[in-house]
Amino acid sequence: MIRREDAAAQLPSLQHVPIQPMLLGCLSCADRYLCGGLRVSASLFNCLGHCTACNPRKCDQVCPRNIRYAERIREVNGFELMTLDRRAPLPLPTLPDHAHIMFRNPKLEGWITQPYAAIPLSETYLDHGKIALALSRDEVLEKFRLAPSTSIIITGTEDDTHVEKWWKYGGNKSLLSAIAKIGAILVTTPNFSSIADAPRHDNMHSMKRIILSWAEFHDAGIPAALHLNGRTDHDFLRLAQFVTKHEEIEAVSFEFETGAATRVRGEFYVAELIRFADRVGRPLTLVMRAGMHWFSRLSPSFRQIVQLNSVATMKTRYRRQAHMADGRLRWTEHHTSCGEPLDQLLSHNMVTVSEWMAAIRTMAPRQRQFIPNSVERIASKAKRQAHDETIQLSLL
Repeated sequence: MIRREDAAAQLPSLQHVPIQPMLLGCLSCADRYLCGGLRVSASLFNCLGHCTACNPRKCDQVCPRNIRYAERIREVNGFELMTLDRRAPLPLPTLPDHAHIMFRNPKLEGWITQPYAAIPLSETYLDHGKIALALSRDEVLEKFRLAPSTSIIITGTEDDTHVEKWWKYGGNKSLLSAIAKIGAILVTTPNFSSIADAPRHDNMHSMKRIILSWAEFHDAGIPAALHLNGRTDHDFLRLAQFVTKHEEIEAVSFEFETGAATRVRGEFYVAELIRFADRVGRPLTLVMRAGMHWFSRLSPSFRQIVQLNSVATMKTRYRRQAHMADGRLRWTEHHTSCGEPLDQLLSHNMVTVSEWMAAIRTMAPRQRQFIPNSVERIASKAKRQAHDETIQLSLL
């Protein structure tokens, strides 16, 4: 077992790398048909060696050793993804190339007049312990100082505290119906974590929760982008099979702010996103948080990439002013007096960041033609890898 205090230092060795040999304990695991097996460089027998909790009665991870394991499986109706029924189509509205994520931090006197703005999902309702009350559209506009004509995008990519809180309320149809009245043109589903130092069962539980959340938003009449959160290449294969079956899904989302923030992991996830789009074989919109430097690699694989960016709002909060230099975005200190409104600084930063993102888009290659994929292609690939035997294992 990897101790919790050692997990951070060993994180690179806990990351799934497809060229690594599969863990020996995976070969006889009953859940391998869903998991696909784990390939890491750490000295582990199976994924239960990732477990960083030593007391099964206090562990909050979805783990076979946990006394609540059966209960956690029941709450998502099993780890299978393909059991979810197809939904009626819900047309995807016209989306912008980018939108600024708004927070309540900057002090503003006037109204923000951006045509599009993104707000966190946790800011659309009030938490009252056992119940949650959705805000009205007017309350949301007032909260973020948005002009009435603003088209709102709700982003579910947040800190784990907010994401887990949504799981407590998300199935509430009256709450979802009230959030739908805010009039958001799109919501990205919560990014339930797929962490590296946890058993694979915890990862698969998070994947299923994301899919169930997508279905709840869709059923409430809110166009939703399915968040793609996987730890392994097999996870992305399963997600591709699910999206291929559910033709009503027109948009997916991904974030490069946490697990995919480094260059090495970013390369892995960019490759998986491209492979995902190829497997699905139909035009999809990708809603992306951060990772703008990957735009040119990803743009040929998607019909549109919508960039949600929080840097303008966050930098304004810390009194930083944006400017372009040699095609790059730079920030300098912007001193203000105590209590001075930040309207002008925020407006300047949003305009400059928008110009920067537009400049990056002009350097992207032309979009490719989509060739319809077939279920047989996915099935044949899975069949070729059915045994998942590595070179090392076959030599034994």
